[in-house]
Amino acid sequence: MGSKGNSKSGGWCKALRVLVPHPLLNQYGKGSSHTEFKLKIRKLCHNPFAIKDNWEKEVEIEAAGMTTLIQEESRYFVLKEPLVIHHEMKLKKGQAEVDLKTQISSIEMPKLGKILNSPLHIKANSHGLQQFSIQELSLETQISRNTQTSGGTRVKVVAELTGNLNSQNYQAQGTLVADTAGTFVQWGDDSVRGRVEVPWTLAVYHQNKISFDGILSILNLDWMKVSSRGFPASIQMKRISGKIPVQEEFFWNHGKIEFSNLMSQNPFERVDFERLQPMIHESEEVNIPEFRLEEKVYGPFQGYFSMRQNMIFAHKFDLKIGSGRSYGEIYVDISPSNLQVGFLGRLTDIHLSELLPSRYLPKIVTGDQSLSARSGLVMNLTHGSIDGRVDVTQIGRSQCLSFMNI
Repeated sequence: MGSKGNSKSGGWCKALRVLVPHPLLNQYGKGSSHTEFKLKIRKLCHNPFAIKDNWEKEVEIEAAGMTTLIQEESRYFVLKEPLVIHHEMKLKKGQAEVDLKTQISSIEMPKLGKILNSPLHIKANSHGLQQFSIQELSLETQISRNTQTSGGTRVKVVAELTGNLNSQNYQAQGTLVADTAGTFVQWGDDSVRGRVEVPWTLAVYHQNKISFDGILSILNLDWMKVSSRGFPASIQMKRISGKIPVQEEFFWNHGKIEFSNLMSQNPFERVDFERLQPMIHESEEVNIPEFRLEEKVYGPFQGYFSMRQNMIFAHKFDLKIGSGRSYGEIYVDISPSNLQVGFLGRLTDIHLSELLPSRYLPKIVTGDQSLSARSGLVMNLTHGSIDGRVDVTQIGRSQCLSFMNI
C-alpha cells in the first residue's frame, strides 16, 4: 500500500493503490485471489480531531478497482478461467454506494452443472452501518449439465433487497426466469424443455423466520423420464401450461431450514371448491393436453394446483382416460417423515385395457362393459402402506375378469 503526496484540508488525497489477498478463498480453495483498487479520501473539516467522532459525516471515500479469482477450486465450484469483478464504491455522509459488475465465462458447480456467459450486476447502498438496500441485482446465465457443450438452460434473475443488520430483518422481491430455448435439457433420467417464470417475494424476520410467496408460471413445458431400476416405467408429458401459487413459511434452526408448521389433509373429506377458490385466486388452470405411460396415452388433464407448506394440492382435476374419465382431488405431502399421496375422486366408464400398460395385463378380456367407482385412498410412501376404500358402482364381466388377471 503506498501514497504519493499529502492531502490538504477539504481536498482529495492522491490515489492509493491497495492489494489485498483473500485468505479465506486461498485457504479453502486451490488458486490465488486478490483485490486491487485505487482509493481516494477527502477530508471535509479543518479540525482533525473532529474526524474521530464524526468520520461518517466528515470524510468522503471513493474506491474503484477489481477483484480477481484465478484457478479457484473448492467444494462448491471449480473456476477454469480467471474471474474479474469490477467494483466502484462511494462513501459520503454516512451513506455508501456500491456498484459491482462482472462477466462469468465458465464456472463448474458439482450439483448444478456448468455456468456459462453470465453477466452479473449488483448496485447497492448503505445508510450508516445498519441499514442497507440493493436497488438492482441482475444475473443472466446459461447452465449446462454437459460440461463438454455450450447448450443448456438460460436463467435470468432480477431482484431488489432491503435489510437492517441491527434487527436482522430482510425483504426481497424479484423474478426468476428459466428457458431451455426449445431444446431438451437432461438431468439424470429426466429431460425438460420449456419456460418457467417465478415472480417472488422473500422476507426474513429476526434472522430465523423465513416467508416465501410466489407464482410458478409454466409455459409449454415438456417432461420425459426414462425407465430405470428405481422407476421401471417411462413417462412423458407434453405442453404443460398454467400458474401455481406458492406460499411457504420456514424456520432457520441450527443451520437447517425446516417448515415452521406442518399441514395435514383428510383425504376422505371433499373440499368445497367454491369456498377454496378465493385462496387460489392467483392460480390459472394447469393444462396437460397429453401424457404417456409407456405405450398408453392419456389426456387432456385440467386442474387447479397450489403449494402451501408441506402440501401440494391438485384441486378439481379432470383427466380423460381413453373413453372414460377421472375427476376429483389429489394431494401430496412432501414432509420427509410422512411422505404420502392422497386421492379422493371418481372413475367413470373406465376400461382397464385403456388404463394400464399391456405388461400389467397379461390377458385382456374383450367386451364393452366399463368400470365406474368412487374412492378415497392414502398411499404412505414412508411406511409403505395403502389405506382407504374403493366403492365399485358399476363393473362388467370383462372388467371383472381383467382384474383377476392382473
